[in-house]
Amino acid sequence: MIDADELMRKAKEKRKRNEERKKRRMELGYDGWQMREDGSFFKHEPKGIQHWHNTRTLIDLVSKRMDSVEAHCGERYCPINGRWMLQIRGKHLRRLMKVKPEWKQVGSRIVEVKK
Repeated sequence: MIDADELMRKAKEKRKRNEERKKRRMELGYDGWQMREDGSFFKHEPKGIQHWHNTRTLIDLVSKRMDSVEAHCGERYCPINGRWMLQIRGKHLRRLMKVKPEWKQVGSRIVEVKK
């Protein structure tokens, strides 16, 4: 039979091991952890649902993303609705397509259609 002191000691050891493991994983960069210049750690989370009240801002963000993707891989598109990506769906997507008829949604991308 395990007495209360032994049980508490084992629980504290396990907690300490888990904390050390978590810290080691943070330092190695697992699970999305990144280190700032000052040595503190931060973790980016997905953007989540966003409400685009301003159509101009939405157009600017999508076109900037298209520019960066084009510079990187030569195609002009903007990935949407995945982790780390712009979250545009529903009425905001319809509003964007109404303002920019040369952009079309193809799967999880907004693609610029060449005429």
